[in-house]
Amino acid sequence: MSRIDQVIIRVQVAWNCERTVEVVAATDKVRQDDLNEIVEWFIGNNSRAYIQFDRENIFFHPLPYGDFAFGVIDPLSDDVCSNLGQLGYSFVRVLIISPSVLLAQANNPIAIYERLFCNKESGIKNITKSPDKLSPLEVPVLQSVCDTDILRKVVSAAGAVAISRLFQSLLDSVSTIFRPCKSVSSLFILSGLFNLLPVRFRSGLTFSTALFLSSINPLQAVGFDGDGKRAIKLAKKSGVSLVDFERFSNYPQPPQNLCLGRWSQLVLRVLSNGDFAFWEYQIRADAESDNEPEEFTDWQELNDLAIMWQCKYPKSPITYGACSCKTGELAEKGLEQSITAVEMLLADTKRKPAG
Repeated sequence: MSRIDQVIIRVQVAWNCERTVEVVAATDKVRQDDLNEIVEWFIGNNSRAYIQFDRENIFFHPLPYGDFAFGVIDPLSDDVCSNLGQLGYSFVRVLIISPSVLLAQANNPIAIYERLFCNKESGIKNITKSPDKLSPLEVPVLQSVCDTDILRKVVSAAGAVAISRLFQSLLDSVSTIFRPCKSVSSLFILSGLFNLLPVRFRSGLTFSTALFLSSINPLQAVGFDGDGKRAIKLAKKSGVSLVDFERFSNYPQPPQNLCLGRWSQLVLRVLSNGDFAFWEYQIRADAESDNEPEEFTDWQELNDLAIMWQCKYPKSPITYGACSCKTGELAEKGLEQSITAVEMLLADTKRKPAG
């Protein structure tokens, strides 16, 4: 069993979106600097700080002294104090996870969430009032480093093209808003991403499952299930990338001008072919050969790793159209222009008389 310290904070949200943050409880080994970091992030004295409090919001990011914060925002309460001009408040439970404990969970914070928050025996419930006392949590060691069942379900629900495009955006951008299809949740997509990453790269994937943008601590992957037009406005205003899964839902095969780096190409190839056993084997082998498992590996090294894994892959590759532009923003613009051109061509064809 591994010990996990925790913190409970109370966030008061006013009608003008100003927030008051109060630490109401913490276990005895939590550093003050870590508490300050968490509070500063939630205050958001910045016009570019957006947080959704109207639904459960799960987030993950590093802390100043090397530990990690894994938090769960309970939905905003119905306690409306109109005479004070207050909209309500939300409790946030933040788990303080050491690198060694995270590694015991295969560097997969979502596995911790599922074992503690989705397990009735753990005793963790939504917070309805400030607790008098807070005790550390314990979580057993995770046995599996790659869940192929999750990969199958993610590919079936979201598609290989959308997943690989999201991976490329995460590699190219500081922060990416991703809007999953209506049939799946952001947490489900993120679970797939963690199972697609080798263990030594996973601690670098910061995220929130619902809108949580902050210039103080930008997260790599930010889920958003609201309106598509609002997602575009938020991404433009905040200067982040946007991957809308609905745009890729009609692609059983990759578009000819989909520009991907080596790692994202390999992800697309494996997911399209359904070779999950190969992927699981490679992730296990990589984890067993890692000499410094607690050291985070830079994500850009994924492309070098893809070259080695590609050599071991037994099947013929998916063919792609030639693409001269770089990945990232240019590729996204090129894809948008291509989609627009196809739509215009189809519209023009419908206007022409038969024969």
